Amino acid sequence: MGRLGLVLPHRPARERVMAHISDKVFFVMKRAGKAAFDHAMLWDGARALVALSGGAGSMALLKAMHARMPRTPIQYQLVPLHVIDGSHGPEYVVVPALEADCATMGLHLQTIEAGPRPDTESFPHEGVILEAAKRMDCQTLLLGDDLTDAALAVWAGMVKRRTLSAKHWAETFESDGHSVLVGRPMLDLLPEPLLEMAEIESLSHFPRVIPRQDEELLPLLRQYAQSKGSSEVEKLRNLRQAPANVKDEYLV
Repeated sequence: MGRLGLVLPHRPARERVMAHISDKVFFVMKRAGKAAFDHAMLWDGARALVALSGGAGSMALLKAMHARMPRTPIQYQLVPLHVIDGSHGPEYVVVPALEADCATMGLHLQTIEAGPRPDTESFPHEGVILEAAKRMDCQTLLLGDDLTDAALAVWAGMVKRRTLSAKHWAETFESDGHSVLVGRPMLDLLPEPLLEMAEIESLSHFPRVIPRQDEELLPLLRQYAQSKGSSEVEKLRNLRQAPANVKDEYLV
């Protein structure tokens, strides 16, 4: 019953929470949403763990996927998770900021301590995050890797090991009998629009402490990508796709 005893028409929750979003959120939402659909990262009834590192990319991903919820025919749940590892600053600074941002979206941030990091991990903190996904009954995990992250993974493999190792749009992992689909919806986006979105939306984000090996390789990658020839995005996409016929001219 509504006010004055009137019976109000029932409207699904997705219609009631439809709110205006900025052009930047719309851009990221459409691109990441299309990738999530194309690669079946989300489906009706899915419960998705979203890994929040503390950087702009993962916060932009959470915001975009949250803004997309009332605009898609499927219903899914988002569970934000932060692994406390100090890579984006001290816990007493990063965690409260992420908690506040999640709260504005009606979400509750989960936190876990970082465990040992074996060299064979497919993504940072693979073991503890997959265990968290199982414990929280999440069938899918969303990571905020962008186009530069994906290209850097291939670049580093070629430069340091002379092998190709690519980040995939989606891949399935098993953790003690629990299957988790790991998706990266933003592999086609440069970091700049994600940072711009985080700033426009006043999302908390902190600079990452870059590992020494990546700190040396990243400027070389961007220098290559911005050199004459094809566009920066085209070159980075070519590296991201890691074709079997990548040749030595990609190296510096």
